[in-house]
Amino acid sequence: MKRNLFILSLILLVSCGSKDSQKALTMTAPIALTWQLIGNDSTTNRCESQLTITNLTTDTLYQDWSLHYCQMSVTPINEENAPIKIEQRCATYHILTPTSSFVPLAPNESRTLFLHHKGSMRRVTSHPQGVFFIRGNGEPISIVMEDCLSADLHEFRRGQEGETAESIYLRNARFAEQTSVDWAPFADEPDLQYRGLMIDIARNFMPKEEIKRVIDFMAMYKMSVLHLHLTDDEGWRIEIEGLPELTEIGSRRGYTTNERDCLYPAYNGGWDATDSTSTANGYLSKTDFIEILQYAHKNNIKVIPEIEMPAHCRAAIKSMEARYYRYIDTEEQKAMQYLLTDFEDTSKYVSAQYYTDNVLCLGLPSTYTFIYKVIDEINHMYMEAGLRLETLHIGGDEVPNGSWIGSPIVAQYMKKEGLKDYYELKDFFLSQVIAHLKSLNIQPAGWEEIAMRGGKVNERFKDDNVLILFWHLLPSERPMMIAKAGYKVVMCPVNHCYLDMCYVNAPAEKGLHWGGYVDEYTTYEWVMPKHPNIIGIQGNLFAETLRSAEQLESYLFPKALGIALRGWNPYTPITEDTMRAYNHWIQLQIDSAKGEWGIHLSQVGIYVENMPTTTNPQTNINRRVEMNHPYEKATIVYWLDGESESHIYTGPFETKAKTICAQALYETREKIHKSYPTWWVGK
Repeated sequence: MKRNLFILSLILLVSCGSKDSQKALTMTAPIALTWQLIGNDSTTNRCESQLTITNLTTDTLYQDWSLHYCQMSVTPINEENAPIKIEQRCATYHILTPTSSFVPLAPNESRTLFLHHKGSMRRVTSHPQGVFFIRGNGEPISIVMEDCLSADLHEFRRGQEGETAESIYLRNARFAEQTSVDWAPFADEPDLQYRGLMIDIARNFMPKEEIKRVIDFMAMYKMSVLHLHLTDDEGWRIEIEGLPELTEIGSRRGYTTNERDCLYPAYNGGWDATDSTSTANGYLSKTDFIEILQYAHKNNIKVIPEIEMPAHCRAAIKSMEARYYRYIDTEEQKAMQYLLTDFEDTSKYVSAQYYTDNVLCLGLPSTYTFIYKVIDEINHMYMEAGLRLETLHIGGDEVPNGSWIGSPIVAQYMKKEGLKDYYELKDFFLSQVIAHLKSLNIQPAGWEEIAMRGGKVNERFKDDNVLILFWHLLPSERPMMIAKAGYKVVMCPVNHCYLDMCYVNAPAEKGLHWGGYVDEYTTYEWVMPKHPNIIGIQGNLFAETLRSAEQLESYLFPKALGIALRGWNPYTPITEDTMRAYNHWIQLQIDSAKGEWGIHLSQVGIYVENMPTTTNPQTNINRRVEMNHPYEKATIVYWLDGESESHIYTGPFETKAKTICAQALYETREKIHKSYPTWWVGK
């Protein structure tokens, strides 16, 4: 495979650990690792990468070691007689171990191992992260892994389409004419009362201070609802009095053999469950949550908490299993009180995120005791804040096929209640939770799966005042079907409203892409369906790819501006004039950004025209280069053929360079924001 002259090296740093866990960190790393993607093959849906391991010790490395890391979106394929095998221990958590075919690695010796996976690695977020090493029964040791990317990044896209310097140029070109702005289509009164933002702090945690910064952002743009995704498979992030295991176990991830002290690593990996600097660890105390509620209220924002059920519950399930084992030998009743697991369940299923054990046992009375306990405690927090819990989101989405089939407890429960299939079981469960919420005068909310079954509207809950959040792709008839059936609907379609989708299809972009690409224009560039029961719009920011508060902010800003403006004027037609006005508004907001707020800048577009000379048209080629950016005030800088000194772009120029790298800079009052580099590579 072609190798380019220029190599970009990204160093993936792992957690630094706490003061109480310095032993493993201060140990000398026994190995060095370099990882590189070889390529994706779209015809076989497979990808290949290589891992070079170097023994840094004075001892030969035999077969008594393992590498632990997290990796998204791919499943390992173990080749027969290969020197290593990879176990997908739990969703994104992988363990690489040597086989009997592994030849011992002598001191200072290096060896390249080839790894094969089902799926594709299209950007840096799907690369291995959070690597740690264990030898024998020793302590885990963090490893800094060098991640090598070639300069033009074409290796990521073998057999796939992606962004190019020219396609970015063409996209930016529509804002080339910065004419006077007509603000007439934008009336100064919101057409939708529900103008929301969902922040997932379950997958990767964000503390109280960052949530308050998000509230500031929302208040600035007159958004009205903060939906907090508090629980999921990878984390439980809110303190519940009487259930300390939820935060003792469920709010921490790290190295564990049985998950009775913390959850397995996920996403950013790492072994240290005590590392308070990692987004893997943390939760909102009761005091924190009450403070957030009061702060939001002062800014005219309603907070909707989400407690996922009956799927996406692995953090709760494992926490209550740890509670069970803590008390089973001494206080059996206490051990069983909140248990969520049928230990005899032989069901085989795989969730959308590759979990095989993330669904509540709906046949256990303790499951309902647990849920009502959590709901009641959250309701009490609102009361202590001097507020009313108006709406609680109960999830209801992505229950994997095969759930409950092998559970004797569920089978007995279904027989007792006269339930003929697992759809009825789920609805019966939800009906009991909804009834409990109604008894507390709390409106139930949930994802669209609650209102749909088998492609048709599930009318079971249409008279229960359930708020439905529509998340599938548009165009779709589903929102109107659900609204006409009587449900209240909030629009958050993935291809316009999922803020964790990549801005564009470029390998260096962080974020996911399963629902398409969502940039600051996509969030605005659609028209809301009109029906009295379609009451709002919401931007959703799931946290699988989040690693820092600044990254969260760059996902929000500027693309969440489109959500805010669509909520204000949901039916304004899309024209060249409205898009230019919106682009101008984005620049005004960037100019007024406060402090160190993270901002994502669009990439620079590069258009290159080859111009053969008359002296030797075959070898002496001049290239005419044009660059552009959608923001007028952005400064474009560029480098030719790997120069160390940059140039400021002032207009088209000619060059013989074979590689061009360009970047946008945007200076606000307190910070200079930078775009990802754009590479053009010629022959």
